Amino acid sequence: MARRKSSRRIDPDFGEPSRSGLSAREDDRMVSPRQRKTSAKGRSRRGRARRGRRSGLFPFLGRLTYWSLVLALWSGIAVAGIVAYYGAQMPSATSWAIPDRPPNVKIVDVNGKLIANRGMTGGESVSLQQMSPYIPEAVIAIE
Repeated sequence: MARRKSSRRIDPDFGEPSRSGLSAREDDRMVSPRQRKTSAKGRSRRGRARRGRRSGLFPFLGRLTYWSLVLALWSGIAVAGIVAYYGAQMPSATSWAIPDRPPNVKIVDVNGKLIANRGMTGGESVSLQQMSPYIPEAVIAIE
């Protein structure tokens, strides 16, 4: 590689002096060469600092917050998909009905005394006065 002999800027002149008489002096320029060099150095240092890996608690918390929000977003999308899938699989509300009970089976002992009833049992109606006072209160407490 060739070495630079001086740090002074040399503009190309294409072998002949300016015919139009246009030229730019040092004080005509917006930024002097000294300022240009320092600002270029400053930019490169800042650029390197930004590109370098930051360490500490706050960048870690920032990344943790970002990925937590991404995970929450995808989890919400997944839950919405599951709800939509099972909602599509459900039968229509008009076809909901109480399933039929199997026929009644009475279990009796050797003497013919009733031990148990299994299946659909339909008993007689009982009024509230004939019930224990705790039954209606228990039903209301459950509701």
